[in-house]
Amino acid sequence: MKTILVIDDEPTVRTLAKHILQSKGYNTIEAATGSEAIQAVFDNLGGIDGVVSDTQLQKHEEDVLGYYLWEIIGPYCGNNVVATSGTMSNKHRAAWKRVGAKAILEKPYSIQDLDEALQRFD
Repeated sequence: MKTILVIDDEPTVRTLAKHILQSKGYNTIEAATGSEAIQAVFDNLGGIDGVVSDTQLQKHEEDVLGYYLWEIIGPYCGNNVVATSGTMSNKHRAAWKRVGAKAILEKPYSIQDLDEALQRFD
């Protein structure tokens, strides 16, 4: 069973993503901040198969955000990420594509959209 790290600062969105993933047979780990995500990755080295990440986390002191976060944790997560956002400029969309996002989903995303995006994971 694959394990997916869900990174989103909105508890409702994070919980919904967790339930969708679990209904599709994935294990999940949750993080609300970039710092929590980094800690989760290093607490589970080799055990995270992919990430579903909000691209615009609220900034917390000394936090790492967006695709900079992905550059840090990506190699430890099979370089599999689905980037999610309520709004995303073309500039940010291009940056996520450059760092290897398998899919970019606009919120609210459907169960089918998330499932199809996860099928792109290695």
